[in-house]
Amino acid sequence: MTKTSKVMLVFACIFVTLAFSLFAIQAYVELCSMGILFKGETTFGDAIGGIFIYIYSILLGIAAIVAGVVSLPFEIVLLKKVGKKWYSLTLLIVSIAVVVSAVLFFFLLPMVSEAVNSSSSSVPSTSSY
Repeated sequence: MTKTSKVMLVFACIFVTLAFSLFAIQAYVELCSMGILFKGETTFGDAIGGIFIYIYSILLGIAAIVAGVVSLPFEIVLLKKVGKKWYSLTLLIVSIAVVVSAVLFFFLLPMVSEAVNSSSSSVPSTSSY
């Protein structure tokens, strides 16, 4: 393994680890915001807090996407230098998966909100007291 390959491997590992960590935090924060927004009794303060947490999760997702995209040039150079070794392919696959997952999580809350609203409006009212 040449010196260039080692440098590319180190930088790819750093940015993939950063991207994966940011995505994990984004997923946790987004799931927390969904828990706040879609629990049974949501007050005005819960809704405002859930929206702020959702905005924070979007910022974390953007940071995860940027870190994943920054790692791609290092991984491509590493892949060209060492060939299709297991570690170069693993880093590439994880990086692409993090970017795709972070983009999907951007649309998770609107999809869930639409599903909750459509299912709650189709349930007939049983208040016959």
